[in-house]
Amino acid sequence: MKILHQFSGGIDSTWAAFLLREKYEVTLLYYILSPFHEKGVEWAERAAKELNLPLRILDLKDLFEERVIKPFIEFYTRGLTPNPCALCNREIKFGYLVEYAKTHGFSFVSTGHYVRKKGDFIYRGRDGWKDQSYFLSLVKKENLSHILFPLGDYSKEEVRKNFPSFLPMHEKESHDVCFLEGKRVGEFFEERGIKGTGWIIWKGRKIKRHKGIFRYTIGQRRAIGIAHKRPLYVVKIEKENVWVGEREEVYSKGLEFNEPNLFCENPPSSLLIQVRYRSPPVRGKIDWEKRKVEFEEPVWAVTPGQIAAFYDGEKLIAGAVILSSSTPLSDTFQQEQGEVKTKKGV
Repeated sequence: MKILHQFSGGIDSTWAAFLLREKYEVTLLYYILSPFHEKGVEWAERAAKELNLPLRILDLKDLFEERVIKPFIEFYTRGLTPNPCALCNREIKFGYLVEYAKTHGFSFVSTGHYVRKKGDFIYRGRDGWKDQSYFLSLVKKENLSHILFPLGDYSKEEVRKNFPSFLPMHEKESHDVCFLEGKRVGEFFEERGIKGTGWIIWKGRKIKRHKGIFRYTIGQRRAIGIAHKRPLYVVKIEKENVWVGEREEVYSKGLEFNEPNLFCENPPSSLLIQVRYRSPPVRGKIDWEKRKVEFEEPVWAVTPGQIAAFYDGEKLIAGAVILSSSTPLSDTFQQEQGEVKTKKGV
């Protein structure tokens, strides 16, 4: 059976390739999505040579620009905080590359993701800290039958411990958003000549100007620049304005989501919902028809543009993009929006 293994040359994808070659005919695939990935070609070639496996290199920068970076920019300019990794998994790694594999004679694609697959469902990886199922919640269900995840039953520590001594171990982890290469979002927009302006609003008053809503996200504390006896956080981003408030104002009692990516028919109305990669899941009631969630307890920093992943225990049931959230103080915000005043002297 022929496997096309998505390969970065890092420790996870290298160990996964080592496991797969014991059972399958494996071809390694290194893809270039941005200038960041061009730096890793030499290392991938070295690791492939040590594994004694063929390596293909695909330049997908144009496809990545169209399907991931452009939506990333569009989301931020609309006041949303996107999750480009989830979009890349849907559109590139488990979208375009699944089709590429099928048309080039491969039975499966595989990756070094820490998730498990059983039948038609994705489950959390056994290593809870490294579990990456959240990022796969938008992958199309019909593509799952063509994907293998050999690391789902391993922990990161087991991978390091059992890693063959003859293979090069690339310990460096990739950036959260690879194409940013460690830069802040604001710097990325500046490099592309994208500018913005608007107001930071506190207690219904326009306090100071900002340089673009793309520099802010819900729950952000730094770079607000307002002196106050208690820390202030970004609570809401709307049009060109950034609304700030105290910590308790960042909690939400519910959210609305777009058309869900379902892995089953007739999903339950009570599930665990995870709204960020590192946030703990919280149980909530879901109205799938109205596309609304009501949490059993308030949730911190529910962010429009991010992903809501729905779980039944460890089984991934659905994923969707968060459109809006409701906060305990939403009535206060409605009052403030009705009459926004400019601070005297600003």
